[in-house]
Amino acid sequence: MMQLQSLILTVYALLSLVLPLKCRFIYKIPLALFVIFCGAKRWIYAYAGGSWFDPQLPFYFMVLLEILYAALIIAVFCALVKDLCVLGCFLAVKAMHDKWRWRTNIVNGAIAALALVQGGIGVMSQFEAPEIKVQRVLVKNLPAALAGTRLVQLSDLHIGPLLKADFLAEVVERVNALQPDAVLLTGDYVDGSVSELAQEFTSLKDLKAPSGVYAVTGNHEYYSGFAAWEPVFASLGLRFLHNEAVKLNRNGADLYIAGVPDRGAQPQQALKNVPDEAYTVLLSHRPAYALQAQGADLVLSGHTHGGTMFFLQPLIGYFNADFVQGWYDVDDRRLYVSSGTGIWSGFSGRVGVPAEITCFILLPDSA
Repeated sequence: MMQLQSLILTVYALLSLVLPLKCRFIYKIPLALFVIFCGAKRWIYAYAGGSWFDPQLPFYFMVLLEILYAALIIAVFCALVKDLCVLGCFLAVKAMHDKWRWRTNIVNGAIAALALVQGGIGVMSQFEAPEIKVQRVLVKNLPAALAGTRLVQLSDLHIGPLLKADFLAEVVERVNALQPDAVLLTGDYVDGSVSELAQEFTSLKDLKAPSGVYAVTGNHEYYSGFAAWEPVFASLGLRFLHNEAVKLNRNGADLYIAGVPDRGAQPQQALKNVPDEAYTVLLSHRPAYALQAQGADLVLSGHTHGGTMFFLQPLIGYFNADFVQGWYDVDDRRLYVSSGTGIWSGFSGRVGVPAEITCFILLPDSA
């Protein structure tokens, strides 16, 4: 699937941006080879070292591949817009019996330059810890003891080939500055084995939350061998919720945190022992499980990375029950889909969809 996606992008870029250039064919050959190299990232990751989700290649070479692949995606989007405009202009000119003029070399060159610049910005900006996004959650009949409760969500950290211990340490520092009551992690923390990456996670033990740090698995935990990773994370203070809920007591009022694993998720099993009147937060890596979460008041998810690039959000939504980024109302519950905290080497460039550390503050709804 990943290779097919890359192949389609490469072919379209060749047909739309390289072949139409007004120059001798021999000059198009190196441009075509460059486009092919931009689209070859997944093959290089899969066959030159490691695997497509855990490449074993030099860091700066991987960064270069990420920038070029992000640039390819941006270029294809711009090329598609260009081609639609060309078609519209062509039809309009024909209808007016006018002469057709189009500066192919200039337009295609501008698209290439824009794509490379934005691809570089979109990838490199993610090596810094993301800014805080504060979300005030108004709750009807919220017990006074729970007013002001702070829940901080981290999602899709993807510590591995690109992001390392220094990035995670900065994230932990920013989380602690928020003075959260609980920290909630919604999957995809690691890309790689325990032997390679365990030392990169040591700063997790520095998370400070009086009510605890709770987590659920994402799909990448299973790619990386979750059976080996779970005791490592447990030793660092993470409590994984496997179709279960825990009760937190704050100043005499109860707050429930429930969670489902990415494999074998059973939201109703996780929520079955939660009292109806208790405010309940469900952690689910995939946002689509919110559709089955009757009994939860708030569902926190990740997985989509917010679509990564704004123009890809409809496509990502198609595979995630139309849940991509931010707030959604699902029956009697609210769903929040994080844009993700980290960077995945399979799809790393962001355009108009910044990474986030999300702080939810529970407040009474007096309306």
